[in-house]
Amino acid sequence: MTEKSVEDFLGAKMGTVPKPPVLPAGTYLGTITKHEFVDKKFGAEVTKALRVNIKVVQAEADVEEELLAAIDMSRQYVQRDYALDANGHRAFDRFCVSLFGENAEGAGLGEYLPLLVGKSVVFKVTNTRGSKPGDDGEFPIFVNVQELKGLPQE
Repeated sequence: MTEKSVEDFLGAKMGTVPKPPVLPAGTYLGTITKHEFVDKKFGAEVTKALRVNIKVVQAEADVEEELLAAIDMSRQYVQRDYALDANGHRAFDRFCVSLFGENAEGAGLGEYLPLLVGKSVVFKVTNTRGSKPGDDGEFPIFVNVQELKGLPQE
């Protein structure tokens, strides 16, 4: 996928710009770019969550190549949110152990939070269809990050 020129960008007719393709389901490699605490809607309630942002580096063999052809992988980012509850806390703990190893067990999670940026990860993407149509009348497709794990570090 190539970058649009300013003329192409501004010359498009309103209401005719197609939606960009969605990152297809499958396994990906990535690099953590940042983390932040955010307000996140989980079900009907809004709660605090730890958001981990990931730059997608490459797709693995289980991702359909023809679906990737229209996607500029250099611009793909995903995120994984961990609710600040017992389930989110446990999931983030297991993720940190996968990143930093069993030797990290017993250390405070806060000690390792600043070390996340730049770490290599592997994760699965699934796609789910939204239950309500968007402003354009179409049902949105959501990209879900699952099974986020650390890769062995050099």
